[in-house]
Amino acid sequence: MFPVLILSLLALQDRPEIQGVESLTGRLARSGCWLPLKVRLASPLPFEGDLTATGDTGIRVTRSVRLPAGGTLSVILPVIAVGPGAKIEVVLRGPSGEVDRRPLAGPLEFLGETRLVLVDPAHTEAAALQREKMTVGKGTIPVRFVPSDPVDWNEAADMGALEIVDAVVASDRWTPDLTMNIWRGLGGALVTQPRRELPDRLGGKSGRFPAVDPASSPFRVNERWIPAKRESAMLFIVVYAFAFFVAVYVTWARKGSPWLLTVAAVAAAILFVAAYGALVPKGNVAIRVWQVQLVGPESPVAISVCVPWGPGEPGDLEFGRLVKPVHPTIAEATMRDLELRVEEGGRCKARGVASGSTTRFVVVERAAILPPAEREGANSGELEYFRPVFPLKGGAYGQAAGATVPPAVRGKGIVEVSVIRAIRIEVTP
Repeated sequence: MFPVLILSLLALQDRPEIQGVESLTGRLARSGCWLPLKVRLASPLPFEGDLTATGDTGIRVTRSVRLPAGGTLSVILPVIAVGPGAKIEVVLRGPSGEVDRRPLAGPLEFLGETRLVLVDPAHTEAAALQREKMTVGKGTIPVRFVPSDPVDWNEAADMGALEIVDAVVASDRWTPDLTMNIWRGLGGALVTQPRRELPDRLGGKSGRFPAVDPASSPFRVNERWIPAKRESAMLFIVVYAFAFFVAVYVTWARKGSPWLLTVAAVAAAILFVAAYGALVPKGNVAIRVWQVQLVGPESPVAISVCVPWGPGEPGDLEFGRLVKPVHPTIAEATMRDLELRVEEGGRCKARGVASGSTTRFVVVERAAILPPAEREGANSGELEYFRPVFPLKGGAYGQAAGATVPPAVRGKGIVEVSVIRAIRIEVTP
């Protein structure tokens, strides 16, 4: 018995392990928003596998990890928590299955309207800010300060996992290295003089799209474009192939032998079929996009609501950045089994996407050039959905000319990706 126990302990020592799981925001969370985790890994042997974070919805986030022999690794991994009793777990899997599992310690404290500010521990006022009870918005909105290592801020912000945070206070040492462009474009504040800058910067709103939002339900597509296109293509090939064959027969019937006529007709039919094979839709899933374009003092951004539709089977969609799956009810968010794989370069692959489901994907991307706005109306429901990203100081909106499609939305069987409405917002400082 004792030798078996010793061998078991030795075997466990040779396995990779999760050394720790902590949140960049302490125990503070926002319901339905990304909670950025920092997971520390170690392995005595070379290891390749997957690291997955799960919360209290059907959405799980996975990143591939690779460790050399005797190596350690820190990984930023976002997760969504909705309810106060949410159990956050991180699972490490290898080629042969689960290797280790560890929960996030302690219960989460959910923020309402409270503003959350991460503070560089090296900042001269870090300790004083954590003791201070600051309020903004005419003294009605409290502010919470949480110490956090700035080394993780860029990665979490670039990934899109820092939406829970309203501002960061950085020391002069870190300020030149912190970009966080998209996060700042959505209203996030990067400050070095907190007492002077924070009261004004925290008065507005930061862009957040909860995982459960009934306002997402109007974004739907009721079209038969894909089956209609297939039927039209089939009718086209049948009618025109036959017509072309007849034309070849009538034209060449008296100018060549029967075998030459047959060869010509077959060649024409092959050419037509090849053209049809190149042009006909290869799949039966499409993407429709509603988009708002923010133009302001920080980096301009385009926020797109992507709706998969069509009669296709569940498949994979690949986005250029971490996407937020949004569902109209908590029941649907819980019962949908959806995996988001964060890959190299920040790409995000959504696995198990069912076209025609209630899942909506919110994508936030940096926009280099935005077209001028035309004074046309926009549906009030659409405006209401994008309202969380409106700063208190704002300008005109309307139908945007020349709207751009999210360029990195790809997937097997995607037929078409198109923006059906774009709204342009002028944000004043």
